[in-house]
Amino acid sequence: MLPSGYGYLRFTQWSIGLTTRAIAGLETLKKTPGLVIDLRGNPGGSVYAVNSMLEKFFAKPTQLGRTTTRSGRPVSMFLGTVDIIKLERDVPGDPDAYRGPVVILVDGLSASGSELFAGTMQATGRAKVVGEPSCGCLLGFLGYARIPGGAELAYSEVGFVLTNGKQVEGEGVIPDRIVPHTLEDLRVARDRPLEEAQALLAKMKPPAPAAHATQATTQ
Repeated sequence: MLPSGYGYLRFTQWSIGLTTRAIAGLETLKKTPGLVIDLRGNPGGSVYAVNSMLEKFFAKPTQLGRTTTRSGRPVSMFLGTVDIIKLERDVPGDPDAYRGPVVILVDGLSASGSELFAGTMQATGRAKVVGEPSCGCLLGFLGYARIPGGAELAYSEVGFVLTNGKQVEGEGVIPDRIVPHTLEDLRVARDRPLEEAQALLAKMKPPAPAAHATQATTQ
């Protein structure tokens, strides 16, 4: 919890284990009036982990974009019986999702899964992004191909298109408010992007009160 009363969540990679802990941390911040998610320096990781976190921010079924593959088919396992990366990206909706305004911090070292999360949240209007343009390196690979000489080559096999039609590759996630983290700020231990994130949260619409079911009685 920040002194301002807003929640603050930071994690350094999108591994299954660490994202599970981040989701648990999110649960403790459910009642905060706004949330800062700090993905600066986070190089990415598992698409599954990203999707698990995204599900915690949408109370209703929501389309998140689509996945592109070289084959034009979903990425599957067990002879195609189980899709691990679907072509249509969506979330089913979680009635217990965090409903407050969200600001995501990114920088040039925010890559891959961090770009997928930040870009998706931004494109759907679920969050604002503050900081510096991200890496622009979202395309994913599924494994390594052996090449002559004994080396292994990872080549892009999976791409992502956001709901606004944009692709992050080569451009990065462009913040709604660009705020560089300067050497002068570092020298005085000032985190200007975090300050701007909180100032932006103060201007964003707070969550609507949850509707309570009422029961009519007759006499």
